[in-house]
Amino acid sequence: VGVRPRAAAPRARGRGRGRGVPGAAVAGRGAPKERNSLDRKEWTAAEDEVTCTIFILESTRLAFNATVRMLAALEKRSTVTRPELPFNTEENLYSQRFSPLHLATNKVAECFPEPLCYDAYAYATNVQDMSLGQLCESAGLGFGNALRLLSHLKATYGERGSRDEDVGALERTCKATQIAVKLA
Repeated sequence: VGVRPRAAAPRARGRGRGRGVPGAAVAGRGAPKERNSLDRKEWTAAEDEVTCTIFILESTRLAFNATVRMLAALEKRSTVTRPELPFNTEENLYSQRFSPLHLATNKVAECFPEPLCYDAYAYATNVQDMSLGQLCESAGLGFGNALRLLSHLKATYGERGSRDEDVGALERTCKATQIAVKLA
């Protein structure tokens, strides 16, 4: 009758030891230093993985861009011919290929930039004014930039960077194609 119940001790929030245990240290106060350093290592490892993925994707984009320039050079040299499109125009092909991007931007507008309209796409991909030498030089520079990015990735992250197979395959492809473009 005159005895008040004791208030429950605050519960720790977050992961790891002391989770939900009365009397455990509240995050930020009195937490063991080793725990904080482990969390930082986990966070750094995840951050490194994301950064490595971004480097690989950017290198891949540069290699694809260089490949498009190389194919344009081969077409200008008459080594490769563009096929006739009996049923679709270039604009129809554009709308078929990029309609998923248009749908995605409508649903999640803040995540995607606005996609190019066909006229902007046609202008951006027009290489008729470029000479054969300029196209080959542009392709070589694209492969070279991809290789520089991959070597920076390997130098910066070394063993921490995963996906060594992806990096190695992309690096071999860029080197071989860059040599072929220089010989053309």
